[in-house]
Amino acid sequence: MRWIIVFVLLFSGCLQASDTLVILHTNDSHSHLVAFGPEDETGKGIYGGMDRLSTLIQEERRSSTNSLILHAGDFFLGGIMFNCFSGVEELRLIHRLGFEALTIGNHEFDRGPERLYNTLIEAESTEEFHYLSANMDASRFPELAELVEPFYIKDFPHFRVGIFGLTTQETNYISSPSPVLFTDPVTSAENMVDTLSSRGCDLIILLSHLGVAGDRRVAEAVSGIQIIVGGHDHYLFTTPIPVQNPEGDTTYILQVGCYNRYLGELTIELGEENRILDYEVIPVDSSVYPDPAISSSLDSIIEILESIPTLAGMYTTPLIYVPEAIPDTSRIDGYLDTPLGNLVTDALKKTSDIDVALETSESVRQGIYPGILYGYELFSTIPIGLDSSTYLTSRIIRMYISGNSLYRLLNLPLSLGNLLIYISGGRYTVYNSGSSFSVRRDSVLVNGEPLLDAATYSVVISQFFYEMLPSLYIFPDSADTLPITEFEAVRDYIIEHPERALSAATEGRIILEETGIEEKPEEKSSSLSIYPNPFNSTLSIKTGTNRDILIFNIKGELIRRLPAENHTWDGKDNSGNRLSSGVYLVKEDIPNSKPQKAVLIR
Repeated sequence: MRWIIVFVLLFSGCLQASDTLVILHTNDSHSHLVAFGPEDETGKGIYGGMDRLSTLIQEERRSSTNSLILHAGDFFLGGIMFNCFSGVEELRLIHRLGFEALTIGNHEFDRGPERLYNTLIEAESTEEFHYLSANMDASRFPELAELVEPFYIKDFPHFRVGIFGLTTQETNYISSPSPVLFTDPVTSAENMVDTLSSRGCDLIILLSHLGVAGDRRVAEAVSGIQIIVGGHDHYLFTTPIPVQNPEGDTTYILQVGCYNRYLGELTIELGEENRILDYEVIPVDSSVYPDPAISSSLDSIIEILESIPTLAGMYTTPLIYVPEAIPDTSRIDGYLDTPLGNLVTDALKKTSDIDVALETSESVRQGIYPGILYGYELFSTIPIGLDSSTYLTSRIIRMYISGNSLYRLLNLPLSLGNLLIYISGGRYTVYNSGSSFSVRRDSVLVNGEPLLDAATYSVVISQFFYEMLPSLYIFPDSADTLPITEFEAVRDYIIEHPERALSAATEGRIILEETGIEEKPEEKSSSLSIYPNPFNSTLSIKTGTNRDILIFNIKGELIRRLPAENHTWDGKDNSGNRLSSGVYLVKEDIPNSKPQKAVLIR
């Protein structure tokens, strides 16, 4: 996929000679080290593979004098190798392939900042490699702060390039970075442009893990950034996306999908007027001969992984033959449930005698390809969570909740980036008002019957999903952990019920309507406000009512009750124990009142 173009990048700079820079880039590799998908004639998956990526990078570097190789973040999470090696092996290969910089992504904090720090240390990065994030405040984790830079500058014979990184601010809530915080990316971008311009940079590149909406926001607000090498969305842009900045110049946004399936190559001529000469999105597939040295390293990594009893055969023993693809997208207009989402939830429902099984669209991440299916490929479809005793995904939780809570559970995630809940044992309708999505309460059916608010329902979900519930203000009546991981449940379902599993299809379990009256969960109004947030020692809580204040931890456990006459929290629990850094939920003692998230930093 080649896009040949000549655009003028208008910005000040005095270059004495015209020269050319080639930028090679990728993003969101998510521990996809080994080729996957339908097999080619050699028995190797036709998509991806870091050995193929290595070949392409070597070829492109040999043909260009001046080059940069950049990764826009999220190398953590997504494959069984992450659960086994915590990103260390992938990062070592990223170094070997010649990458020079990587912006820290949100998933890099899914196991906490200590795990990220240890991974960076264990990967033994050289001084020539740069971890970037200009809006990361790691002042309370100084060891990590020493490893992650806001920017770096690379000098070429006739020009100087400044590269800075930004990480989505949503990381504060969708991952586990505390005590690390992420601040406003626009403010950080303005500071970085000033800094890099003052240091004589002729070209400024933002290596971004904001997502395209965040990239647009920065580009529209901040002048002086010529190129944004982006990630986070997994979008494949075959042409750069132009955005006009405040001075009327153009910033170009790039992004090349995910899972090492593509390599982007941007060629820029720098001179009195800088021009984009060429842009190509190069498929990393079976047409590329793999680098033998990297292939050998991957074989060694696989051998180590398969020596673990619970992971034996992941890469070498076929599970089943899949006659047709099982996609993670809907194939029918007006239906939002997907074949893969239905397969996964059906598998979860088989684990226990319950009413409903649920899973988030965030957890169902990659479709199943036709051909021979291996364990590592199935793992990549549902890679979220870690069961430390098996290195597999997290275990399954059986819980009991009211009908009203079940309705709110289906509805609330739609407000969090349009996160969808797949379902087995029920169905519901989503209404699109044009500005937002919501679930029609009267559309929710459980086992063919209308949802009853006061009834109690048994529900099976993954532990990852269960741990999200407090942030959605959902508190189950009770819950217990089942002795099986989500991966094992799906694997066993496919093997034991192949006819049903392999024919999974979009069925209309979730219907999209474009007309109707928007309905939102009933929540009592609250004038509660908290300050400062984040806080270190004392949190002031203001409210317009004379009610007690309840404080919960992220698991939904009540850890402190403040009497109505004292709305100041000292960061301690009811027993006077000093609590650790983290996100806590603060709410008035009013049924269905909405909590506020408070971030405690020690």
